[in-house]
Amino acid sequence: MFSINKFAKLFVIIMIALQVLAAQSWDMRIHQTAGPVDRIAVDEIVDITFQDGTSGKEIVIEISIAPDYVAATSGIDSITFQETGTVTDIDGNTYKTVKIGDQWWMAENLRVTQYRDGTSIPYVTNSDGWNDQNDNETGAYCAYDDTPGNVDPYGYLYNWFAVNGDIDGDDDKDKEIAPAGWHVPTDDEWEALKDYLTINGHSGTEGTALKSTSGWILDRNGTDDYGFNGIPAGYRIDNGPFYDEQWSAYFWTATEYDRIRAYCRRLRYNNNEIGRFSTFGKEYGYSIRCIRD
Repeated sequence: MFSINKFAKLFVIIMIALQVLAAQSWDMRIHQTAGPVDRIAVDEIVDITFQDGTSGKEIVIEISIAPDYVAATSGIDSITFQETGTVTDIDGNTYKTVKIGDQWWMAENLRVTQYRDGTSIPYVTNSDGWNDQNDNETGAYCAYDDTPGNVDPYGYLYNWFAVNGDIDGDDDKDKEIAPAGWHVPTDDEWEALKDYLTINGHSGTEGTALKSTSGWILDRNGTDDYGFNGIPAGYRIDNGPFYDEQWSAYFWTATEYDRIRAYCRRLRYNNNEIGRFSTFGKEYGYSIRCIRD
């Protein structure tokens, strides 16, 4: 083991930081030159030790947590701390949140069944029901493949009329779907997220930085550098069928393109970027991530 004197200053700095941050809600993120980011909740850390690596030049950081420990063994590039939190919707669902740049994002897909004022959003369980709601241009939501067991990993899929809170088909915003103090992000807010990632070491790989570290087809997982945890929840098309579970993630924005279309953002298994589309109708079923006001 290395002499404590050699690393005493670094050790003290880290431990003081952990004590301060543990009083709040933060994640410590260990960035490695190869492989995904290790993420550990600061308040779970018991101690940190430094050891020789196998080459005599590498450093192994062992982070003890109860009841087990996580070891980031080699190729450590940096250690950063990220502020995290939670938000609760009208149904009582609690979501983890992460701060990326100046923005606070949900780190999970929305799975609310009511608008903010308690008005129920119509729940659809078959293609006929999906078509009926879309024909009326009113909000609706569903589970992927109309299977309730898909809600836990993926959240619900919503048409854009639910994003707009349209309950009477007049194209006006009647209700809010996001929790109090939060909203569905605009296309510009998604662009701000992309820009932040671009200038912080992820130019051309912004999508990879948001994709989850598991669940993607052919092991095309992301690095999830900020805890966004973009999961491949797939989507539903306008007339009912489902596509792309494990292949892609689509997220609605609050921004209309025209009377029949709205902007969405996409993460995909074979693409490192954050896609931007306005070619699909408001009748499609996509995931929602909310952003804090």
